[in-house]
Amino acid sequence: MTTHVFPGLGCVPLINYLAALGVAKGISEQADPAARFGWCDGVFHIDTEVEDVAEFFVRDFVPTPVFSPWNAGSGFGAKDKTPLEYIWMLESSTAHRLAPYRNALAVIRSLLIAKSEKGWTKERFVQELRNRLPDDALPWTDASVVLTAKKTEYPPILGTGGNDGRLDFSTNVHQRLKDVLPELGAKPERSRAWMQDLLWGRSTEKLLAASVGQGDPVGAGTPGSSAFGSADAMVNPWGFILMVEGAMLFAASVAKRLGEQNSRVAIPFTVSSSPDGPIPGSAKEEGRGELWAPLLESVTLTELRQVFEEARVSWDGGTASSAVSMYAAVRSFGVNRGISVFQRFGFLKRNGLAFVAVPLDHVTVKARPEVVMAREPLRRARTFHKASGVASKTAARRFDASVTAFVRDPEWWNGIAMLRAQTELELTALRSRKNREELGHPSKLVPANAVIPVCQELFLKSPEARIAAGIASATFLPPTTSQQGGGSGGQPIRRLLVGADPKNPKDPIDPEVMVPGLGARPTVDVLADLMVWLAQHPGEDTHLARGWLPFLSHRYLVPWADIHAWVGGLLDDDLVTHHLLAFLAVDWSRRKDVDTVTSDGECLFLDPTLAILQALASRSVRVRGTASDATGVAVGLEPSWPLQLRADRVADVHRAASGVINRGTIRLPWAEETDIQVHTHSTRMSQPGLGPRILAALAAPSKPWALRRSAPEVENTESYETTDLYEGALQ
Repeated sequence: MTTHVFPGLGCVPLINYLAALGVAKGISEQADPAARFGWCDGVFHIDTEVEDVAEFFVRDFVPTPVFSPWNAGSGFGAKDKTPLEYIWMLESSTAHRLAPYRNALAVIRSLLIAKSEKGWTKERFVQELRNRLPDDALPWTDASVVLTAKKTEYPPILGTGGNDGRLDFSTNVHQRLKDVLPELGAKPERSRAWMQDLLWGRSTEKLLAASVGQGDPVGAGTPGSSAFGSADAMVNPWGFILMVEGAMLFAASVAKRLGEQNSRVAIPFTVSSSPDGPIPGSAKEEGRGELWAPLLESVTLTELRQVFEEARVSWDGGTASSAVSMYAAVRSFGVNRGISVFQRFGFLKRNGLAFVAVPLDHVTVKARPEVVMAREPLRRARTFHKASGVASKTAARRFDASVTAFVRDPEWWNGIAMLRAQTELELTALRSRKNREELGHPSKLVPANAVIPVCQELFLKSPEARIAAGIASATFLPPTTSQQGGGSGGQPIRRLLVGADPKNPKDPIDPEVMVPGLGARPTVDVLADLMVWLAQHPGEDTHLARGWLPFLSHRYLVPWADIHAWVGGLLDDDLVTHHLLAFLAVDWSRRKDVDTVTSDGECLFLDPTLAILQALASRSVRVRGTASDATGVAVGLEPSWPLQLRADRVADVHRAASGVINRGTIRLPWAEETDIQVHTHSTRMSQPGLGPRILAALAAPSKPWALRRSAPEVENTESYETTDLYEGALQ
């Protein structure tokens, strides 16, 4: 047993990968069935009794018959002059190793006569070929053409039925056989040199100026392949022959699965085309599929055929059919048979009418449970991908690119980008009345329990993300709805910021009602308008003696210092917007435990007006003299204050809110009810734009913590003391 390592047969380009399979196929079928082969660090190796691999192929290799009589220009038409000459050459040869070619030709010619007499369709002709051709001629047919109950499909690995634009694979194989087989006039020394160059990655023998097809983007002479624009197409004839031989292995399971599922899915490791990924293309770029080539370390040909026949790449309860589901499968161990690495190729139109197999990624199979976060966004996006309009199509493409990036590399920043793209897709689609009327009800949002673990690092270091999560997790009481305790009847705030889901029977809000501008206008302005809308459309809250509360609950609590720092202009508004768009794509209602990030007590900024309003919005202020366990005694915000704040009348609101605080009692965290008196004026109230910013901050979770920070020693027994909320604050 000799171990051969062939550096020329790596995993890229596609011609080298398939040629390696062709070498393994030829040796295993014709010389050494026990040969074991595979890739190590992207380099092909084979353990075999054959000592001189190059000599074996030059002297003994029997090529698989390759004919495409269903294609025009394949040598079987009246005008196919040059292709016909090569077919006659093969037919007239007496070489033993070309006997399979002669046997296949005899069957094809008899069927062509029958076809002309009976007027067969192309599908009928292909079916009769499969029924009558010798077994050794079937691999090419099954790899080139797939007959389904509905139509004829063409596996992308061999173009469209064995041709690629003007290049017919079968005719080119015949030409290359003439170049390398001594029985057809080739010089053995030159043939051997080409084979050795292919195996060892050398260039001792001049390549032929001939078409190579999609398997070698550089050798195909595509634009940019030369410093002068494009070079002539060049090919190693043995590389082309063995590429076709290797491609036939991917037909192993096609015939057995006809009628059971989509034919393209049935072809091993072949999925629908995706222009997005490591090498993105134009929105209108045409693709005809992707090949995820498995790189096994050590298998026999029999074992490899079993891998292809029993290939299982599953995601979300089904077979992977796209690049996204393939990435998700390899990140969640949805791959069997011990495959540890894939080389991803995309068949993209890059040279006129011709396609090239572009290497897109080298993918290692490893467990990344975070990819489960992409499941619900993918399901939900199916509805919005049907939305009409150019803007919706563009947003859908951005979402596809973002979800591909996440499942490829499931880190929190890619997850946030994916969720933001989902929200932007929905915002774009729901602007259209037509889409709202025609789209079906989408599936559920991704639960917060799936998002929070992925974004744990983000929440620890980013106050902007915490604020955004707090706002996105809010629920409010719809107009004309009565709140009977326990947070029942609440609706997620995304209903007003993103829009109501189409055809949602449980949505009590008019689909036309929405606070516009999220993502297009400053987020502070959008949230300020949201608070005004809530004040003008209150529900009936039984906890209140008077006033109004904007929210029922928040499922993600935020340290008060974060919110005050935002009001003080110490945080990045763009980051708040970025994360808010993302977290509005999350279902916070199914979160059992309220999350929060514990503050270290550091106060970078404290706004006195906001501190007072937060206490009132938190249901902590009570009517003086009422029992602590009584209901209907809480004092909330006045409904007129949001409009005043929107108009930047901060002084008026501060004065009125201070009076409410001074006349009531307040339940501080970790303390009994107490009295607090605050100043009715502030030196900061004249700052332009402060009112809308304070109003926007009230969309985040509200607690009286800022008041507790400013007056920690106040007791009930003391007379009313004035507490300056600026005291001790860093400005």
